[in-house]
Amino acid sequence: MPLCRRSSLRGSLAVVLAASTKIGLPFSEIQHKRLLPPPISCFAPDRSFCYDARMTTSQTKIMPIPDALALRDILRQEGRCVVWTNGCYDLFHAGHVASIEFAKSQGDILFVGISSDQSVKLNKGDLRPVVDEMNRARVIAALEAVDVVVLFGEKDVTGLVKQFQPDVLVKGADRAGQVLGQDFVESHGGRVALCPVVEGLSTTSLIDKVVKAYGPGAP
Repeated sequence: MPLCRRSSLRGSLAVVLAASTKIGLPFSEIQHKRLLPPPISCFAPDRSFCYDARMTTSQTKIMPIPDALALRDILRQEGRCVVWTNGCYDLFHAGHVASIEFAKSQGDILFVGISSDQSVKLNKGDLRPVVDEMNRARVIAALEAVDVVVLFGEKDVTGLVKQFQPDVLVKGADRAGQVLGQDFVESHGGRVALCPVVEGLSTTSLIDKVVKAYGPGAP
């Protein structure tokens, strides 16, 4: 059997649906009781969705958008409070950790959208990101607070927020009055939660420190 092969049932969501139907438990209880089989979802080198039973548990959190949307529907039927947050998460630092833990505290299930390499370049320029999209996704998926990770390529995340229709939309307090998707979420009965910003921590400041210490002219 090859390392990654296409699955007619797509990834971890298919397993969740099958397990839920077979044993009559909701998704959240299956997840809690760790009744899922070995991890099975990933992206092949050619970017196609595939699976490998040897992958780690956290990697199953990285889902194609259609699978994540289907899971969102299941959670909505169960009455779960779904939280959405998104970002680049380039050069991951404690400020990112604080924002993700804050987001998780706002509801039951946390979906994290990660800007693809293309999206980061559109927003921050050709020199970014420092870390490629799949490695950034892998780091975020490893966090206990995170339940689902999706990658998106758009410069503006509003369309994706409309697709997921979260109950809570979380962004940093420095974005007050500028949260993309806020009007839509609030018009559908949801709310926006602003996370306190950890001063002095940012990817840009980390890059500046590295350049100052190791770049041309460094001592």
